[in-house]
Amino acid sequence: MQPVTFTCVHCNNLMAVGPELVGQQVRCPTCGQVVQAPMPMQQPAFVLEPAPLQPPGVVANEENPFSISTPAETPESIFGEGHDEDIFGTAAPKVEIPTDVPVPSPNGSSHTGFAPYPPPETLTVGAPPASEPIAVETIVPPSPFELQPVISAQGPATDLGATLPHEMPTQTPTEPAHEVPWPAAQMPTSAFENQSAGETPVVYSDSPAGGAFVEGAVAPADVQQRQAPERKRHSFTAVTFLAPYALISTAIAVYFGYQYYDLRSQHPLERIPDIIGEYDPAKRNPNKQTSERKVTLPPTDQKLPEKLKVQLGETLRIGDLEVRPLRIEENQFQFTIVYESGAVETRKSPHAALILHARLKNVSQDVVFHPTDPFFDRQYIADQHRSKPFTFLEVGEQKFYGGPFNYLGFRRDSRKRVFATGQENDDKPLQPGEERETRFYTFPDRDGGLLAAVHAFPDTMTWRLQLRRGLMNFKNHEYSMCAVVGVQFRAADVHKVN
Repeated sequence: MQPVTFTCVHCNNLMAVGPELVGQQVRCPTCGQVVQAPMPMQQPAFVLEPAPLQPPGVVANEENPFSISTPAETPESIFGEGHDEDIFGTAAPKVEIPTDVPVPSPNGSSHTGFAPYPPPETLTVGAPPASEPIAVETIVPPSPFELQPVISAQGPATDLGATLPHEMPTQTPTEPAHEVPWPAAQMPTSAFENQSAGETPVVYSDSPAGGAFVEGAVAPADVQQRQAPERKRHSFTAVTFLAPYALISTAIAVYFGYQYYDLRSQHPLERIPDIIGEYDPAKRNPNKQTSERKVTLPPTDQKLPEKLKVQLGETLRIGDLEVRPLRIEENQFQFTIVYESGAVETRKSPHAALILHARLKNVSQDVVFHPTDPFFDRQYIADQHRSKPFTFLEVGEQKFYGGPFNYLGFRRDSRKRVFATGQENDDKPLQPGEERETRFYTFPDRDGGLLAAVHAFPDTMTWRLQLRRGLMNFKNHEYSMCAVVGVQFRAADVHKVN
């Protein structure tokens, strides 16, 4: 049955549809608009002969570019033979191929890229005999790419009037459909090649529907080539700003996490605030005054952790201080009193006491401090309701607090300083890297209770010493801190000196 050809009311281009779509709404392959196919004229079928080629050198009549109707053709007929002065130019040679039956694509769509329309109502239209071939001029939609000249194919047309390329092999209805790739010579290299301004880009589709041109689509390869530099540029910009931010945030988190962990992991007796003492607290700048603040001290007699205990002859480092207890003696001792007037008086204790020899070293780089202080081992009298010192001798459940000198007492009279033998240099700060040997004393045993308890105790005893350990960082501020070090010994380690 002969296809019906008519002009699109939107773009004024010719289009052809099959007789089964007569009176139905179809889409123009050129502009994509929906138009209604007109009813065909009732006229006998005839065969269109190929238009004669125009001889070379012959110029069409420019004064009258339109052909004049003759009795053999209707002026408005679209089935008339093409002429050289037609508005579509000289017709190209037509090629006739055997009749081919259109086979639907595997995905159910036509080769034009549009979804199939529902089957229309059956119309009775005059048609030539089936055995008589019909030559139909193929209407090919314009493309932004340079294509081959329009050819004529013998066989039924599609619903939009465009026939398959002439490379399409002959198929039978029982054979599976094969997708026909677009000729390699006509494949566009870019989606925007030969594209005029204002036109919608049309590119080749690699979908399973076959080599069809789809309007508004973008070539995958071209998209990747165009988006790759943008992605790299955006990734580089993101890395440029996010990498330093991530590093700085991580460093801050690690720093504060370490400070928090370091503070929580320390025992209260390991970080006693250095707020009361005879000597100045630890400091980096000797001219800088230490600000006073109200703090709460931990209990003096709470359990001492193992990391703060050290045996005789071993070395323990706590903060900027290194402690090495040497030996313990039982003997009377001499002490010196320095008066405000400059007078010096030396006396001897009437009773024996325990004497601990120890070596102290400042292991810091730039911190200066006094490891010992007369206030740390001050004399303690229970009935005077004074605060207990952190320095005391622990013998089982018994505790002997403090040292031999009444620090608060000699501060009220004319005495400037009181120290025992071996403590002559305790009033001098310990410089970075410097070490010295000093001595610690218990309160003289007037009634013999302390020495008797030490010699009778069968287990390990601990002599707790409060020492200044240097500076500690807390919330971005440095504070002079003290710690309690426990020197462990047994009764056999005490050497009695006559």
